[in-house]
Amino acid sequence: MLNRKEALIAMSTMLLALPLAAAAQSETQLIDKYKTFVGSDANAKSLVDGLRDSKQVTLTDANTTTTFTPRTQKM
Repeated sequence: MLNRKEALIAMSTMLLALPLAAAAQSETQLIDKYKTFVGSDANAKSLVDGLRDSKQVTLTDANTTTTFTPRTQKM
């Protein structure tokens, strides 16, 4: 059986980890969240995929196409 101190440590650890677990979002949720910001579903998908997998991101509008590769590792 856990003593009081061990129980408090275990509970504190779980409470600290809870926001991290809740922060994970599916690809669909992220695309929906950012499509207005980047102008379209296709741009949002490219951004989410690129940042998640460290791949090339292509953002387009009626006049311009912008491409970049994130300098970060996979998220």
